[in-house]
Amino acid sequence: MSSIRFAAWTLALAVSADSAPVYRQVDEDGLAVFSDRPIPGLGAAEVWSGGATNAWAPVPTPSPPIAASAPASEVTGYRLAAVAFPADGETVRANGGELLVRGRVAPPLRAGHRARLRIDGVNIAELAGPALGEELAFAVAGLSRGQREARIDVLNQEGDALLQGAASRFHLLRATVPR
Repeated sequence: MSSIRFAAWTLALAVSADSAPVYRQVDEDGLAVFSDRPIPGLGAAEVWSGGATNAWAPVPTPSPPIAASAPASEVTGYRLAAVAFPADGETVRANGGELLVRGRVAPPLRAGHRARLRIDGVNIAELAGPALGEELAFAVAGLSRGQREARIDVLNQEGDALLQGAASRFHLLRATVPR
């Protein structure tokens, strides 16, 4: 019963606050003063209607990707693009910010296709060609410390992603030297 009473009081307060007049007056410095009643000595009071409000149109949410009628491996021919090192959840020490990211693509890249390494959404490096086999190694330099996310994608000749690998989130530690 108390929850019904609370809801009734909340509704009554909202309705009464919404219907209360708001007065607008201008002070001696030319600044607008808003109040629930006229303030003596500030000059003529007018009932303020509210004017424009600060409102934004809702941001459209992207629709979910349309699922392919066949598994990605049947469409692209690739079934795996993954970061092997650093593994997901791993902490890595790289005092100079250099890291050798290892990955795997299966089956091996076909002629004209490339493997791309992205760290934190930034394209870092690409490897090309079937001579690589399934094992990949990307030399990365200049990484700052902190939480990082690595991902390997397989690209076709035009640079379109055929397969996006799962993210491997890792933490990079670097020594700091006081100056």
